[in-house]
Amino acid sequence: MRLSPMLCRNPDLPALAWMVELTSQRTVFEHGTGVEADEGHLVEGAWSGEFPRGEFSDALTFAGTGVRVVGSDLVCATPTSTLHPLFFLRTGQRLLASNSLPFLLARAGEDIDPRYPHYQFDLMSVMYGLRRYRRRIPTRSGTPVQIAYHCNVRIDRDRRLTCMPKPAPAPFADYAAYAGFLASEVTAVTSNAQHRDRRVRYTPLTTLSSGYDSPACAVLAGGAGCRHGVTFVRARADYGSQEDSGRRIADALGVAVTEHDAPDVRAISPARLAEFLATGMGGDDVVFAALEPWLPGRLLYTGFHGDKVWARVNNT
Repeated sequence: MRLSPMLCRNPDLPALAWMVELTSQRTVFEHGTGVEADEGHLVEGAWSGEFPRGEFSDALTFAGTGVRVVGSDLVCATPTSTLHPLFFLRTGQRLLASNSLPFLLARAGEDIDPRYPHYQFDLMSVMYGLRRYRRRIPTRSGTPVQIAYHCNVRIDRDRRLTCMPKPAPAPFADYAAYAGFLASEVTAVTSNAQHRDRRVRYTPLTTLSSGYDSPACAVLAGGAGCRHGVTFVRARADYGSQEDSGRRIADALGVAVTEHDAPDVRAISPARLAEFLATGMGGDDVVFAALEPWLPGRLLYTGFHGDKVWARVNNT
């Protein structure tokens, strides 16, 4: 028997937030205005597959989160990166699933435990690998929030959770096969992001620096039609007076680029700073506050952790 969830569009939510509420009597899909939604799925983001088919949980590359109805079950999908988990919480006979921890806690009438000092470590523990990250964090009442990275979580009719591995590409025979795979995936994701059937379409935008990881991604994005980029002249304090602008590389690639300076943290409101600190990443990404006018409606390609992914030896 196929599930028939109740749909609830909530304009008061962050645009890309969604929640699934399951009881023995009903299933409710609640979502923000930027989420693609019908009775078969909720999804925010883009993936390397045909948009109308909605098979984001089966994609080799998924930049986003979502939930699909599969027969009498639900399949909740994380991104294929480890930059964003999904969260699950049981309250009595109710199961809540969401891509937003604050939304999940608020809907459950819960909160974090002010006596627990390790949230930042827990939320960053995925850096130690998919076998070693903290899969539960406590709440004020003691009921744990379950966390899932880089997997598909199946929810059956009895509201039991089963984590299933993401699909993986076949082994690469050589460098050309690997490079071709990256190029085809970037092209497929970009095409998906701009499909005519979407409620919200995303225009590609690439970051650039004077290094090699973001320029490498800019080359891949350019092959998929990306023609605009952003760069920081000096993004981090440890660069001192050294410039990090990728303008010269952008010019060589034929990418129109805008240069930015890192924002003055003292000029950012405490409420906005809290959004960056709440990720558990120490607030380092506050530099992207300078790009706020450029990021809405964008599919952003970055070289984040490219130095680790493409290192010959990676001990992290």
